[in-house]
Amino acid sequence: MQMSEHGRRMLQALEGVRATPYLDVAGLETVGCGHLLTADEQRTGVLSIAGVAVSYRARALTAREIDQLLAQDLAACERALTDAVQVELAPHQADALLSWVFNVGITAMRHSTLLSHLNAGDLDAVPDELRRWNRAGGHVIRGLTARRERECACWEGREDHGSSPGQALNG
Repeated sequence: MQMSEHGRRMLQALEGVRATPYLDVAGLETVGCGHLLTADEQRTGVLSIAGVAVSYRARALTAREIDQLLAQDLAACERALTDAVQVELAPHQADALLSWVFNVGITAMRHSTLLSHLNAGDLDAVPDELRRWNRAGGHVIRGLTARRERECACWEGREDHGSSPGQALNG
């Protein structure tokens, strides 16, 4: 399962694109297009991007590095979703789920009620299940609520994919 170019543009609009580290709505250190820094990356200040060590603290990431880092992160989500989903999905449905997995994480996806409904063939339950994932730190976050509505629109084939990258809805 791969994210389409339309889905990728949607994801970039939802996540925002930042060349220097920032704290996401949950207070977690992030860089690029929603790349959550691991404990090791935080400790060393170094990312591995396309096999090259890049010090994200020494300088801002380039557009190419951000794109490559996003591709690496998406590849992990694509593999996990391919392994977990047992039903056929339309490309726009895959885009919606990949955006959600990118945001909530692979472990959360694997243990979600959403996945159970999906694999039981209850595709109509997916939008309501997506909407449940609108909290950070125990609080409803307006930006996550808006993101889930956009993912629901994508799932239902109503997403126009017309937003430009950089418009973050995650906060």
